[in-house]
Amino acid sequence: MNDTQYEYLLKMMEAMIEKQFLPPYMDPADKALFEAELSRKANNLKIQFLKDWKKYRDEEISKEDRQKIEKKLENLAKALPGVTKGTLSAITAFKNGDAISGSAAIMDICASLAPLLAGLSAAGGPPGMLVGAIFSMVGQILSFFAPQSESLTSKIEKLLRDLKAEETQQDITTVHQAIRVYASSLRQAARRAAAAMGGDKPLLDLMVTDEIIKAINPLEGNTVTLFRGVTNWLNEPKNQTLDLWPAILSAACQAWADMMAAALTLLSFVHTDEVENRYETAKKLTDPKETRRAEKALMKLQAHVIARLVIFKADNDLLLEILQELVPAAQNRGMFWMIGENARTYAGTHIKQGVFENLGGEGKSISAVVPRKDIGSPRPTYYHVGLESWGTPGYDRTYISEIKPPYTSQDSKQLVDENGKDDPFRGLSDIWAEPGDQLNNIRLYTAKGKAITGCGVDVEKGMNKARGTGYAQTLKADVKSVRVLHHPQAFLNDPDNTPGILTGADYCVYGGLARENSEIYVDIGKGKSGYVPSPWGGYDGLGVDRHYLWVFGSGSFACATHASIMRCLKGEINRPRWMEHWPKDILYTQEYNRDKNKVLGEEKPLKGLVDVCPCDDGTLVAALYKRTVTLTYPSLPSNYPLHSFGDINALYTAAYHTDLKNKTIRVDWTKIEVSTGIRVHKLPVFCWSLFESLPAMLDRLAPELAAL
Repeated sequence: MNDTQYEYLLKMMEAMIEKQFLPPYMDPADKALFEAELSRKANNLKIQFLKDWKKYRDEEISKEDRQKIEKKLENLAKALPGVTKGTLSAITAFKNGDAISGSAAIMDICASLAPLLAGLSAAGGPPGMLVGAIFSMVGQILSFFAPQSESLTSKIEKLLRDLKAEETQQDITTVHQAIRVYASSLRQAARRAAAAMGGDKPLLDLMVTDEIIKAINPLEGNTVTLFRGVTNWLNEPKNQTLDLWPAILSAACQAWADMMAAALTLLSFVHTDEVENRYETAKKLTDPKETRRAEKALMKLQAHVIARLVIFKADNDLLLEILQELVPAAQNRGMFWMIGENARTYAGTHIKQGVFENLGGEGKSISAVVPRKDIGSPRPTYYHVGLESWGTPGYDRTYISEIKPPYTSQDSKQLVDENGKDDPFRGLSDIWAEPGDQLNNIRLYTAKGKAITGCGVDVEKGMNKARGTGYAQTLKADVKSVRVLHHPQAFLNDPDNTPGILTGADYCVYGGLARENSEIYVDIGKGKSGYVPSPWGGYDGLGVDRHYLWVFGSGSFACATHASIMRCLKGEINRPRWMEHWPKDILYTQEYNRDKNKVLGEEKPLKGLVDVCPCDDGTLVAALYKRTVTLTYPSLPSNYPLHSFGDINALYTAAYHTDLKNKTIRVDWTKIEVSTGIRVHKLPVFCWSLFESLPAMLDRLAPELAAL
């Protein structure tokens, strides 16, 4: 570890001590209670860190000891940012009522500790007070947030009762209740065991702790057996199209997330040097017999903890397999929006089956959003904005629509400014919607002429009245598409993920220029804006998700990570690391490939891809025209067969896999049956962040559980 890393970690700990990373809008009572304890624990962490740093700098220390300390410090550098970020995300999510994102953030906290645990296994022996301090601090975080999951459980229980899924409802409710009680009891048990040797009745405290640890049998107990029954129900294809399936998936993920929070409590209890301290305290008891009994009780307790963790590892391995099998079903249950060839808007959650409701209206573009108050809700209210399809003066308005469960109709109103004027929203070339920074607010970004403009709508005070945000950019050419996201993310294995590349990039605004241009406009705020080259000359549109910017033309599309876009914008590379895909199999029929040379006359330009929308669940949806050749028999007198070109409208969805190092993308296309359309949009299933975080946490904890 160099001096720069040392300064970085020290400043981060000081920020924790001074509560600089806690959001100001926390409830004052909760904030005072939480920050006082967290500040104390962060201060202990800083003290232990400085002690280890001093040892590391000591020239007299042995090479072996220096390497062990260096490994610990490096692992701390990897873990601490994740703990801080996860804490901030958890606080923000729970205070906004978003139990799904809050639970996902807690899992991120747990997963961020994996480097520390890996360091313990590699170093061997007791890890030292530094690791004990950070585990203590994380324990405080988990203890503060753990009870919050109950609100989501009650919502799911109500939903399941309404849907009369009595048996499944009872199972998942019983499982989650038992796990919540066990997780809470384990945290109390760990605190009781920590204080046992200093109390009046050390043996009794240790025995009570041991009984709590044994309360759930992770091998064949009732709770785990019921949980396996629920996961088997989720994995049954016939159940995956039922309306209640996403809600039960969410409940199952949250239940096991709570179980892993409990497992982390056990894991930290076993790994920290508190165990060694307890044995040392036992040796100081005045009665030799009492000492032997205490040491025996400690050993028994430790054995039961390790046994539980070993079985948890096997449970996790099985669950990881099931979660992987559930990915396609979860991706299929996002909310899909499209505009048909008849200009009507359609929506539905059974994507591959093509089961969509006709919501009416007449539009030529669409962007849908869930306001922050409904993020994580099993039955959210959606809002979508669209442009009138006619495009001629008087018929070029912008509309905003509200769609509530059961998503069979929409309430639409013309979008106007706060003075009731519709001029700013007439003649737009594109519009994009994002969740706002307040519970009931959504952000809108419009493209008109050469300008991109931002505004906000409070859906509770009047969903069709937009107030300007002050965001306005004028580009060098007409803007045909606008895409925006807040808080872009980077992959750890991205070659362009250089240190600090996305630091300060709270948002990314992308502007797609008219087709004769070959550049894309990029604005990341704080005066950093400009243009980056597209993968080809002209292009037709843009797409965006949390990791990638996408660009498409009639015959192909490409994506590049936000980190790569930023490096190009800053002049570090000449062009983004584009990964291109040419989907010829879905753009041309077999008849075209066989008979295209039999057509008389010149072939018209390919319509091909007319819209591509990426989704945060790792899928794409596309609207396209597939080129074919048809055979007709004209009337007499010639009666010779005539070959001619034709275009068939179709919708497709796909899972994709990128290789960032080799700049390749593999796409597995599936035709969306029955339906056709010209514009598409997709949002992930409401619990996707939780579903995605659970296997990531299990993967990162697996080596540590296996090393016991």
